Amino acid sequence: MENSSYTRKKEPELSKQLIIDAAIHIGSESDWHHVTFQSIADWTGLSKGGIIHHFRNKEELLDELVNQSLINLTDKVKKYRD
Repeated sequence: MENSSYTRKKEPELSKQLIIDAAIHIGSESDWHHVTFQSIADWTGLSKGGIIHHFRNKEELLDELVNQSLINLTDKVKKYRD
């Protein structure tokens, strides 16, 4: 289930987004309880330590997912109004 298109680079924003994308992918296939740092590491090829570097725990990751969802929703509402 590993995402083989990712090559390790020292690009923190790319890694952070990769983690978020993996969490969304894993969560959409099952539920939030299956989204673990280990499952994200397996899917991305990142180490668990690399994931923890960006998100100290699942709650921080969930906060970021909600934040990005709200930003996307706000952008869509603005486009709709215009």
